[in-house]
Amino acid sequence: MKQSHILKKLLTASDRSFIIINRNLTITDSSIGVENFSVYPDAKIIDRDIREAFPETIGLEDIFQKIWDHQLTSFEIKGVCRDNDNYGSLYFDFYIIATNEINEADKEIIICIEDTTEIMMMSQTLLQRANEAELLSNALLQSKEYIDKIISAMADALIVTNHQGIIKTVNKAALNLFGYKHHELINKSIEILFKDTVQMEIVHCKCLGMSLHNQVTYSYKNRDNQPDFNNIEILCVSKKSEEILVSFSCATIFDYHSELDNIFDKEYSFVYIGRNITEIKLKEQALIKAKQEAEKSAQAKSYFLANMSHEIRTPMNGVLGMTELLLGTNLDQIQTEYAENIQLSGNLLLSLINRILDLSKLEQQKLELELTSFNLEECMEIITELFALQAHSKDLEINVIFAEDLPSFLIGDVVRLKQILINLVGNAIKFTNSGEILVLVERDRTFTQDSPIHLKFSVIDTGIGIPIEDQPKLFQPFSQVEASTNRRFGGTGLGLAISKQLVQLMDGEIGVSSPITDDGKGTNFWFQLPFTVDSNLNSFPNPEHKHQSDHQNDHQSQQYSTNYLVNSSAKQVEPTKLLTDKHILVIDTNTNSHLAMQYYLSKFNATVYRASNYLEAITCLDSCNSDGHPINLVLIDWQLTSFGDLNHKSSIDSHKNDSHKNLVSQIRQQVRFATLPFVIVLRSDHQQLAHQAIASGFKAHIVKPLKGQRILKAILTALDASKSSNKATHELTHTAFCKPIHVPVRESSSNIHSLSSTQNDELKNLQVLLAEDNVVNQKITLSYLSQIGCQADLAENGEQVLQLLPTKNYDIILMDCQMPLLDGYATTRAIRQAEAQSSSGNRIMIIAMTANAFKEDRDRCLESGMNDYLSKPIRKKQLQETLEYWMAQRKKLEI
Repeated sequence: MKQSHILKKLLTASDRSFIIINRNLTITDSSIGVENFSVYPDAKIIDRDIREAFPETIGLEDIFQKIWDHQLTSFEIKGVCRDNDNYGSLYFDFYIIATNEINEADKEIIICIEDTTEIMMMSQTLLQRANEAELLSNALLQSKEYIDKIISAMADALIVTNHQGIIKTVNKAALNLFGYKHHELINKSIEILFKDTVQMEIVHCKCLGMSLHNQVTYSYKNRDNQPDFNNIEILCVSKKSEEILVSFSCATIFDYHSELDNIFDKEYSFVYIGRNITEIKLKEQALIKAKQEAEKSAQAKSYFLANMSHEIRTPMNGVLGMTELLLGTNLDQIQTEYAENIQLSGNLLLSLINRILDLSKLEQQKLELELTSFNLEECMEIITELFALQAHSKDLEINVIFAEDLPSFLIGDVVRLKQILINLVGNAIKFTNSGEILVLVERDRTFTQDSPIHLKFSVIDTGIGIPIEDQPKLFQPFSQVEASTNRRFGGTGLGLAISKQLVQLMDGEIGVSSPITDDGKGTNFWFQLPFTVDSNLNSFPNPEHKHQSDHQNDHQSQQYSTNYLVNSSAKQVEPTKLLTDKHILVIDTNTNSHLAMQYYLSKFNATVYRASNYLEAITCLDSCNSDGHPINLVLIDWQLTSFGDLNHKSSIDSHKNDSHKNLVSQIRQQVRFATLPFVIVLRSDHQQLAHQAIASGFKAHIVKPLKGQRILKAILTALDASKSSNKATHELTHTAFCKPIHVPVRESSSNIHSLSSTQNDELKNLQVLLAEDNVVNQKITLSYLSQIGCQADLAENGEQVLQLLPTKNYDIILMDCQMPLLDGYATTRAIRQAEAQSSSGNRIMIIAMTANAFKEDRDRCLESGMNDYLSKPIRKKQLQETLEYWMAQRKKLEI
C-alpha cells in the first residue's frame, strides 16, 4: 500500500483535513470539506494551483522544491485565518510533508490542514493541540514514526482492533485513561475495557451493517467514504475496576490491496477514538439536580406565597367586611372618617399582597392572558373614574384624550391592560402636587398593519419629574428613584416592575420620558400593546357568555386595584346622532378638558365651540347668532362660576381673577343671552354642589371625569328633550355605553345604608346554605345575605353541610374551601356524587369562597364540581351579582 493511502486513512480516521499536490503544485486530491479552508469555499479545488486556492503558499515554491529534493522533510504555516461566509472566521495550520515512496514517481506532497478555530477560543485546548501539531510535524520523518507519534500525541484515546476485536494499536492517552501498560492491552480483546461485553458486538454490527448498505456501490473509487459513526457513549472499566464513561467515535478501515469483491471477505480494522466524559456527565447530573432543587425551591416559594395569601386574606376579609358593615350604620362624621381610613388602609394592604403575588407568578411565567372583547372607551373611563376622587382631592385635573381613528372594540386581556394603567395613573397622581394628569390613547404609527392594531397609551403628568440618571432604576422590583421617595410618597416600587413584565407578556413595549418641560418637571410613561380589532361591532355577545366573561374579569380585577366591580366586556352599537344640529359652547380654561369634552360632543354629532373667558364667550355667542346658528347650550367649568367660592380652598380663590368669577351672570346680563341654558361641570369632590347649582338656574350638571353617558344625559335634560328623546337617552345609556358602570366614589354612611337596604326581588327569600368555619366571616357573609334579602343557614364544616342538605331545599351553597373535618372540595365531590346517583336530576348551585388567589385554586374549585368562584375578601355587591347571575341560569335550565 502506498504511504499516501495509509496517511489519508489515518488522517480521515482522526478527522484531519488534507490536500495532495504534485510537482506542478496542482491539487490532485483532498479530504471532504477542505475547500471550506480555501478562498473558494463553494467550489471544487481539485486541479487548481495550490497558490490560487491557498494564497498563503505564495512564495513557498523553494520550500516545496526542497521537500521534493529531500532537503526538507516538512514545513508548517501556523495561525492562518480565513473569513468564511458560511462558518465565520476559521483558524487553521498548514503542515507540508512528502511521502516516502519506493517509487519516486509515486511521491506526493501532503498538506495537512488542522482546524484550530476551537483552539483559538480555548487556551487549554490551544496548548494541547499545539503539542499535537508539534509531535505531528516531528513524526513526518518516517512513516512508522509518523504514525506512532500521531497516535501517541492524541489527547483522545485511540484504539485499533482487527475485525475480531483484538487490540493491535493503542496510544498513550488510552493507556492513561484505562490504567494499563502497553503490553497488557496488545493482542487482547477490547471486551476487557467494556463494562458490557455486548457493546463490542453492537459496535461491529453497526459498522458492518452500514458497510452492507453501501455494498452495492462499493468500489476502489469510493473507498474514502467508509462507514463510521460518532459519539457513542459506552460504559468502560479501568484496570482498577473503576467505571469510566467514554464517548467513542468508530471508523472501519479496509485493506484495499485485497482483490476480493465481497466486503465481508476483505481485511478490515476498527479504529476507536474515545474521550472521557465522566466528569462532563457528572456536571450534567449536578446541573440537573440543581435545576430540580431550584424548581422545588420555586414550588416552595409558590406554596409559601399561596399559604401566606390565604392566611392574610382571611383576616383581611374580616377587616374590610366589618368595615363595610360599619359604614352602613349610623355614624357621626369622625367615626365615618375613621372607618373610611381603616377601609382605605385595608385596600392598600390587599393591593400590596396582590402585587407580590402577581410578581411571583410573572417571575415563574405562570401568569396566563385571557383574551376577551372589550370597549376601549369604556375601559379608559373606568380608569379615570377610579382615580377621579384621589386626583380631584389634590386639585388635579384628570382627562383621557382619544385619537380620532381608534376602533371602539378590541380583543385582548382587558384586566391586564387595566392593571398597567392603574399602576401608571396611580403613580402619576402620587408624584404630582399641582397641574393635571393626561392619558393619551393613539395608534402606534411605527406599525402600519391593521391587524393586529398597535395602540400607544401615554400617562403624562406635571409632577416632580425623574432625572435621566435615575431612570435606569425604574421598572425594578422594590426599587425607587431615591431612598427618600418611599418616605415622602410611600409605595414599594412593585407597580412599575409588574407593569413592565405584563407589557412584555402581552408582546408590547414600555418606556418613560422625563422631564417633559424646560423646568425639569413632568413625566410621560408610555406603553405600546397589540390588539385584535373585534369586527363584530353591531351585535351583542351571548348574554350567558357575556356574564361569565365579566364575572371572571371581576374576580381578577379585584386583585389589582380596589374592591369595586367593573363590568366592561359588553359590546355596543353605533351611537345615535342625538345632538345633530346642536351648537354647544364649552367654557373651560383647561385645554385638555376641552379636548376631552369635544371628543364626546363630536361623537354625538354636535358642533362644538370653545372659550376660556368672558370676552371669548361673548364673541363666540354673537358670531354664532350672526351666522344663523345660535348656541343652544353652554357647558361651563364650575370654577368659572360663583360656585368657585364654595370650594373652601383659598388657594383656588386666590388664583381666580375677577373676569372668571360668576361668568354665567356676566353673560346673562346681556339681554340677548338671558334665557341661554347653562350646564355646570363639577369635579367629583364637589358633587354636593349639584343641587345648589340646579336651584340657582343651571339646567343640569356633569360630574368629572368626563364620560359620554353622563354628558349626553345632562345635555338632553338641559335642552328639555321630548319623551322620545328621553327614551332614546335611556336606550343609548344601556346600549351605546353598555351596562351601567359602578362608580368607585366613596359614599357617605347614609348613602351606603340606603343602598344596602335595597333588595333584588329575584333574591328575596332565596334559600342559601353558608359553609364557613371562621366566625368573623360568618357574621359578614350572613349580614350581606340578610341585607340582600336571602334566607341563610350556617354550617361550620363539610359534614354539617351534608347533614343539612336533606332537611331543606337550598337554592345555593356558599362553600368555604378550607374547613375542618371535611373541606369544601371533598364536600362538593360528595354532593355531586349523591346527585349523580339520585333520580331527581336536581343539581344545586355551589359557589366557592376562598382566600386562595391563584388561578390554579379557581381551576381546582371548578374541577371538584363547583359552579363559580369568589376570592376573599368578598364584597356585598360582588356577592349579590353572583347570586343574581346563577339564579338566572337556574331559571333558564328550568325553562
